[in-house]
Amino acid sequence: ISTNVSNYVNLQLNPERYTGYNGSHVWSAIYNENCLSHSQSFDNMCYEERVLYRLLSGMHASVNVHTSLNYFPPRKGIRTEWEPNPKRFEAQFASHPERLKNLYFSYVVMLRALRKASPYLSTFPFTITEDEELEGEEPARAGKLVQRLLDSHLLKTSCGAVFDAFDETLMFVNGTKTEHKDHK
Repeated sequence: ISTNVSNYVNLQLNPERYTGYNGSHVWSAIYNENCLSHSQSFDNMCYEERVLYRLLSGMHASVNVHTSLNYFPPRKGIRTEWEPNPKRFEAQFASHPERLKNLYFSYVVMLRALRKASPYLSTFPFTITEDEELEGEEPARAGKLVQRLLDSHLLKTSCGAVFDAFDETLMFVNGTKTEHKDHK
């Protein structure tokens, strides 16, 4: 549904954790709607499709790590905090080490994107729309947190080798053009 309305959602109030919901059909749609056919193997995908697959798989792994970390909810008289489920973590990743490699790959791509966007992000006005700012101190706090991230050692040259793990300039150089599904 096409809309011009944006909603601000504080993800700290809705962290990733086990809810009992089976989202496998959602992940299947995410993979399939992004031109990733299960009929071809990873090795038969073009470079750009492999990159997209690894990014999606990394996001999927991130959700599963958080869900495993925050699996058992607080229960009166038993536990006061969310607790992890190491068996679920093992079931998700023990026989699939590529999932954790894809999580790392997604992290590297995110760090590269942050570093490249840092000149823009450091001056970005944190508002919902041009007319409506985030409530209270939130815009200033958001700006300070983003600047703290941009100034962190992770984005400085001392971690240069991390950024060499992926080079987006290698994408779409051979006139590779993948047909994308038309979403109406």
